[in-house]
Amino acid sequence: MAQRLIKAEDYERILAHLVAVEETRSQWTHDQFPLLSPQRENMVQLLDNYVNQLEALMKNALRSSRAGDELPFVIMGSQVEVLNPPSGKRQTFVIVPFYEQRVNNNHISILSPLGSALLLKAKGDLVTINAPRGDIDWEVISIKYPDISSPGD
Repeated sequence: MAQRLIKAEDYERILAHLVAVEETRSQWTHDQFPLLSPQRENMVQLLDNYVNQLEALMKNALRSSRAGDELPFVIMGSQVEVLNPPSGKRQTFVIVPFYEQRVNNNHISILSPLGSALLLKAKGDLVTINAPRGDIDWEVISIKYPDISSPGD
């Protein structure tokens, strides 16, 4: 992974988030999926990959006041703008960490089909969600790590 500029305050927040994920993921996984199942195994793999990607990001991060709030991929807590190519419809979501409650309508959990599909995706990636009315495609337009104090978060 190439070196990335990250604002110092974002670096500290992402690092604290990484620690929280590492400390709570085993218990959370057990609580959400008490029985061994393909869904549990998929979530364990997703979280393992997530931690590995975040560790690589942090290892290669350069703290800088010149950094913007764009991230190289979707992480929990990030604000993701997506586009449905056929309809042109744009939506913005905040991917809620598994250890937090959903607060607003635009907050989605990593347990949701869209939340888990978007996790670790990069700008320009396309995800397909299987819905009762058929598949829905979403293209990732932007990924930001909003300030905690930002309105609407």
